[in-house]
Amino acid sequence: MKELIRRIEESDFEHAAPLFKVPYKKSIEELKWLFKDPNDKNEYNGFVCISNEELVGVIGYIDVSYTDGTVDFKGVIPMSWQLKENYKGFAGILLFKKVLALGDFCIAIAGSSTAKQMYPMFKYRYLFNIYEYYKVLDLKSSFCLITKKGRLKSLAKLLWLNTARFRINIKFKKTRNVVFENYNQTEEQIKEINYGIIRRKLNKNQINWFLKCPLVKSMAFKVYLDESFLGYVILYIKSQDGCNQGRIVHLPYVDDKHLSYEIFHKCLQILKKHKCSFVSSWLHHDAHSSSLKNHGFKRIKNKIIPFYLKDKRNVFENHNLDNWFLQYSEGDKAYRNFPFFSV
Repeated sequence: MKELIRRIEESDFEHAAPLFKVPYKKSIEELKWLFKDPNDKNEYNGFVCISNEELVGVIGYIDVSYTDGTVDFKGVIPMSWQLKENYKGFAGILLFKKVLALGDFCIAIAGSSTAKQMYPMFKYRYLFNIYEYYKVLDLKSSFCLITKKGRLKSLAKLLWLNTARFRINIKFKKTRNVVFENYNQTEEQIKEINYGIIRRKLNKNQINWFLKCPLVKSMAFKVYLDESFLGYVILYIKSQDGCNQGRIVHLPYVDDKHLSYEIFHKCLQILKKHKCSFVSSWLHHDAHSSSLKNHGFKRIKNKIIPFYLKDKRNVFENHNLDNWFLQYSEGDKAYRNFPFFSV
């Protein structure tokens, strides 16, 4: 049984979508957006495996560029790796190897139990864990998130998170003039300030790709300190059972705790204005951790996201990888597992 690996085409999506079963079910519309190359509207970033004239496997990837302020690093993040149910063959390995051949390095974030077992075979190495942080904005409206399944456990989790809701640290006061300006999708990218931290470098096409996600309401802002450009903020809002949940997808890196606190404050103001009852953020670096805690965010201990790296060309050989500033804007994580109590 010979398997053919080729780049995914528009006509493939109607055959690829049925491969994704609950809880990973994806529509054709979602897959087309997810696989769309932000920098080339005529291309999709993914491959399929054809066996006996039948589509038996699919994998997508996202081209990523990271910077430490002096050097740019270009790599890929595999995503949506799926095979036909009961299929037996080498399609999974062949598809993954096809993506691994791209870029100077490859990142893997979490993944299925099968994927995690295969990472060592592909010479990925585990680096560290990423943690999700949550904040209750409106306890009463958050109750609609609790489903019949696991109701008591979900209720206990929600009440525990709410204990930090009104936490205020008087050390953090508004001392800086931080301004959020609506992002214009047609403008050219403005260079962000760099501080020597490894972080995702977004261009206007990639920001526009985030904003086109069909499953959420999205917003983007340019952030200024007085007249100095700091970077971009991207926010997502998703409605579930009449309850709005917010997500802080992307933030600029700043090394000033007071400035960081003020940026988070403005994000929360916007999400409250949109009647979000709940908000989540996803960070690895210590730069914003104090701001999260002092805004009443809490980390749930079992919400752990392992981070893996395959540095094919040793581009990070002389870098401290603990200085990696990671957020929801890595790969396809921005909109994944959004309904809080559904996972």
